[in-house]
Amino acid sequence: MRNPLLPWIETDVARIFTMRWNRAAWRGFSLVELLVSLAVLAVLLVFISQIFGSATAVTGSRNQRMDADAQARAVFGRMAVDFAQMMRRPDVDYFLKSAVGDASGSNPQTGNDRMAFYSQVPGYSSASAAMQSPVSVVAWRINESDAGGPLNHLERLGCGLEWSGASSVAYSGPSGPLVSASGDNRISSNWPAAVSATQADSRYENAGPQVFRLEYYYLLRGQNVNGVVFPSMASATPWDTRIPGRSSVDGLRDVAAIVVTIAVVDPKSRKLITDEQLAALADRMKDFDASTMTSPGDLKTQWQSMIEDAGNGIPPSASAALHTYERTFSLSPAL
Repeated sequence: MRNPLLPWIETDVARIFTMRWNRAAWRGFSLVELLVSLAVLAVLLVFISQIFGSATAVTGSRNQRMDADAQARAVFGRMAVDFAQMMRRPDVDYFLKSAVGDASGSNPQTGNDRMAFYSQVPGYSSASAAMQSPVSVVAWRINESDAGGPLNHLERLGCGLEWSGASSVAYSGPSGPLVSASGDNRISSNWPAAVSATQADSRYENAGPQVFRLEYYYLLRGQNVNGVVFPSMASATPWDTRIPGRSSVDGLRDVAAIVVTIAVVDPKSRKLITDEQLAALADRMKDFDASTMTSPGDLKTQWQSMIEDAGNGIPPSASAALHTYERTFSLSPAL
């Protein structure tokens, strides 16, 4: 026989379960559940921010490298034109570094190197078109004086020359013939600003505003002289001192190529470095030494190790934006 109270019991049980379910739905999440959710959200936010931070750093570093690469390409491209049109004759003068003495004296050029030579490229000239020759005096240097322009910047000088005999004015003027009336065509005598790292000249242009170190050396040709073989070698002197009788540039006849090494700083990072810090770092970057640097790339490697040295005096955030570059400019055989 069915208990008459059973329907009432079933109704009460159903009402109790319904009330509990409604109360749980109205109550929402517990405090523990909220804390766990917030902790998971915080971990996700930290992880995402780290991803964006890493991406930003990589992008910034890549942009800095691209800026330095663009500067190096522009400088090397300009040098390539100057070297390709260089007048390579024994009767013209060159201002190039040499580790031993020559007719004009020893010119080791410690620190940043300088160079000056005659080249068949356009240059600044006050002469009329009828008197201007296709030859210019070209010079490259790192400026080391406030009087000469911005400090620690690579500069290029291009002075157009007149046709020989077009004017009686010698090299002391703003332009002059390739060979002066006195017969003295030495660049150091007639174009003092072209051989100086500090003398001001309005014709110097800022060719590499982010280049703060310049060094170059020579790759000598392999030659067979009177049955004696002289293999190709890197040298700090623009003639082969191993061959008897060779003691001058002589149109660079012994030089197969000129190797130029430069150091570049990113323009944004340069704001973090003082001129004094940059000059001190440049002094610590070694000159070319043929006794220890026998192959192209050795000098660049030494410079890069100095840049990566924690004790180089440059803020770590800026050291990563310093880069070194090297290019070999092949020369055709001299006339």
